[in-house]
Amino acid sequence: MHRRRIPQCGDQAGEEAKPGCGIYYFEQWLSYILTTGNNWYGPIGDFRLTVDKLNPESIVSFCGQGVKKTGPTTFEMRAKDFYPERDLNILLVVSNKVAMQAP
Repeated sequence: MHRRRIPQCGDQAGEEAKPGCGIYYFEQWLSYILTTGNNWYGPIGDFRLTVDKLNPESIVSFCGQGVKKTGPTTFEMRAKDFYPERDLNILLVVSNKVAMQAP
């Protein structure tokens, strides 16, 4: 998983946010290798992917066909006889406002 802060408020990349600067964002990437499935015998019979962004104010982005929102923070993709053409990369964008909230 990769994590990087997206600079805001005129700060330089890599600097800490200035007090009172406002909202800034963190990006987190989650990557999962699906293409090694080429070594499997045939497609994935019943593929199910559930992504939970944990907070309704966060943003999630990933590529998939037939993705449905199943709850305030969850998304699901289902496929029969799924043959992955590429690996899965999920982007999660979280603000400092969300990150500082108690779990």
